[in-house]
Amino acid sequence: MNLPRILIVDDEEEVRKAYLSILLPQTVSDGIDEMASSLFGSAEKEAEMDEMMAFFADDGAEMIVEADLQTGTYEVDQASQGAEAVEKIRYALQENRPFSLMFLDIRMPPGIDGVQAAKEIRQLDSEVEIVIMTAYSDYSYKEIIQTVGNPERLLYYRKPFKSSQILQLASSLTQQWYLERKCQEQDR
Repeated sequence: MNLPRILIVDDEEEVRKAYLSILLPQTVSDGIDEMASSLFGSAEKEAEMDEMMAFFADDGAEMIVEADLQTGTYEVDQASQGAEAVEKIRYALQENRPFSLMFLDIRMPPGIDGVQAAKEIRQLDSEVEIVIMTAYSDYSYKEIIQTVGNPERLLYYRKPFKSSQILQLASSLTQQWYLERKCQEQDR
């Protein structure tokens, strides 16, 4: 089985590195972990992961997880501009290796903004889970939904975030995407 694919789209390199340190902790240096903590919250990433894993290990807590799909194991790619993200989505679909999730910033000058990028991406791939993450409120959630469409696959969060929020979103949304695709295959 292929790993769930996540696309990070933000014009700030430090923010992209912070996502990487959260989603791929074994491959990124300790200095980036500190940066992730400052960008996404003050709690230590490992403590947050332990807390999250303890939550799922509590008695009575059940989670449907495909045996081969391990929480926290992803293939992550990144883009610094909206147009670049659109091209990465297009290429991934041509290669039959679609992204299951993308974290997308709104403000990415000088190119198209995240809402326009999401609209173009949605026209290419109606199934990708999109999480718009921004520190600015250039658009209302209603305006974003009207522009992008498919609100059941669109979330909107304000920065700053905690590492645990990114991990929870990644785990939940990639698992949801995977299970929906598996159901679609069985229906054929």
